[in-house]
Amino acid sequence: MMKKTNLIYGALLIALFTILLTACATKAPAPLQTPPPGANTAGAPADAGTTPSTPPPESPPSPPETPPTPQETPPPNPPTTPPTSTIKEFTMEAKMFEFIPGEIRVNQGETVRLKITATDVKHGFAISEYGINEQLLVGQEATIEFVADKKGTFTFFCSVMCGSGHRDMKGTLIVE
Repeated sequence: MMKKTNLIYGALLIALFTILLTACATKAPAPLQTPPPGANTAGAPADAGTTPSTPPPESPPSPPETPPTPQETPPPNPPTTPPTSTIKEFTMEAKMFEFIPGEIRVNQGETVRLKITATDVKHGFAISEYGINEQLLVGQEATIEFVADKKGTFTFFCSVMCGSGHRDMKGTLIVE
């Protein structure tokens, strides 16, 4: 769930950055001032103590400049998820000092949805390798969803001190 939120925030930041770049690229640069014909451009600055006897002739108004076309910026890539991802859903119970079921087996690339309810005291559910760490409140079903993108055997465990057997409250996620 946390990864999905981070991906959404990341996509929003990229879109905002793209909009800002596009807005900055459409501003026209200020026109360059060219000295009038016959002006002294090789020597001292114009205010070096001499005053011209006649004002410089006014140059005809130049046509309005067309702003440069902004460079096309490709849209940001959406978060990548396997196109053939299936959802594997498991209903679990967390109670002193075990998870039921204690083993979850999925295929790599599948989306895993865990619906976990703590039935006795407050517990936690964590899988370090997937960045998951959720609190489980008594009687409230928590939904944890992630893509099993790494093959291997991973330990899930209670991340909230729940009593004397807390350290033994573990289970196994197998990604084939």
